[in-house]
Amino acid sequence: MPFQDCLLPETFQGKYAQAPYFEGWYFRLQNGSHSISLIPGICLNPQPHAYLQILNGEKGTSSYQEYPFSAFRFRQDRFAISVGENHFSSTSIHLREPQLHGDISFTNRVPFCAHRLNTGMMGPFAFVPWLQCRHGVVTIRSTLAGALTDDTGTMDFTGGIGYVEKDWGKAFPQPYLWTQAHFGLSTFMLCLARVPLPGGALTGILAFLYTGQKRYLFSTYTGTRLSTICRTEDGAWHLIFRTPFHRLFLRLIIHKGLTLRAPGTQGMNREIQEDPHADLSVRLATCGGDTVFQGQSADASAEIVGDLLKLTKQA
Repeated sequence: MPFQDCLLPETFQGKYAQAPYFEGWYFRLQNGSHSISLIPGICLNPQPHAYLQILNGEKGTSSYQEYPFSAFRFRQDRFAISVGENHFSSTSIHLREPQLHGDISFTNRVPFCAHRLNTGMMGPFAFVPWLQCRHGVVTIRSTLAGALTDDTGTMDFTGGIGYVEKDWGKAFPQPYLWTQAHFGLSTFMLCLARVPLPGGALTGILAFLYTGQKRYLFSTYTGTRLSTICRTEDGAWHLIFRTPFHRLFLRLIIHKGLTLRAPGTQGMNREIQEDPHADLSVRLATCGGDTVFQGQSADASAEIVGDLLKLTKQA
């Protein structure tokens, strides 16, 4: 991977990639009961192709549309990609699928990093060559304007909230937990996974909380550790993370999910479930127990794949 690409993680990273390889961007649009997630991307194996996945949380439907690889186009100097006649960037979406079309613009955008050149969520891990999968956040939150229309009517997203992230690499890890939610003007994301290493594995942590115009970053490379993970009789997952300065407490309940195709080493052949209406509670406290932030959402997106209890094992 060229050095300059590591400093522009939101842009297309796969110019020189060889199979197995995937790269996908995740756009989440919310406004009241309207909930749509759009995932444009590419996969190089077993047959190179582009794709667009659409998850409709309001109607409980999902779809995967495959395109020729030649239908994928990208800008090298900034984040802007196209899959067929569908165009995606950090400022807008232009969607022209037969089953869903419309235009969405993003204003009041809060990027993950204000500096143009940055390593994003991966931090120093951006330069580690053997990682199975990498994760990035493009937009923490933005205000939406526009609408999308399908065969049943028009969904107005004006005034809603947008979120954008991405993944790229050889395959999704397993096991892993991912969740993202907005709490009023605050935003949270967690990606917790078993990361293969030469000769072993470790539990990798990438998370952030944006609140009060301040971003708290929780990651393996900043000293964050998973101290507790368990599931109670009511089906809730409870997690506690420790950092040198804070304690992060999570409670997550996942209900029925939507089918999502995910990358494995043999292509987009894994089916996972994503719940667009999971229940998530987050509390951030100082080491002395004082609450810094507390929030709850019944509209968190969440995925759990594999046996999460394996995340407690050491390398």
